[in-house]
Amino acid sequence: MNNTQKAKEYFKAGYGLYCAHKYDKAIEKFTKAIESEPDFAKAYFYRGECRLFSEPEMARIDYTKVIEFEPNNALAYFQRASTYVFYETLSEASQKQMESDYDMAQKLDPDLLEKEIKREENESR
Repeated sequence: MNNTQKAKEYFKAGYGLYCAHKYDKAIEKFTKAIESEPDFAKAYFYRGECRLFSEPEMARIDYTKVIEFEPNNALAYFQRASTYVFYETLSEASQKQMESDYDMAQKLDPDLLEKEIKREENESR
């Protein structure tokens, strides 16, 4: 099995764990996928999703990697901006970065906010 195949298998396992809300175990699988295929943007994205509430700084790093590999990924900008809401106070630079990310997400996909609201409604059912 080559590295790409290994990465896909780890990703598939991680995604199943993510869907089951077993985030710590999913992070392990997504990390293995990234180790096998270092430019696997989707694995970085979902690892960021798993880390969003418990480790927002680490999630921000993962979303930044997604943007590095996929600069037109509106959802990655949106989610990276979302990591800033976990802080009581933001530096001026962080505030500007958050606003810039939200603006870029909106520019890349004007319907993104509406899509995210629907996605969150579906996930909460």
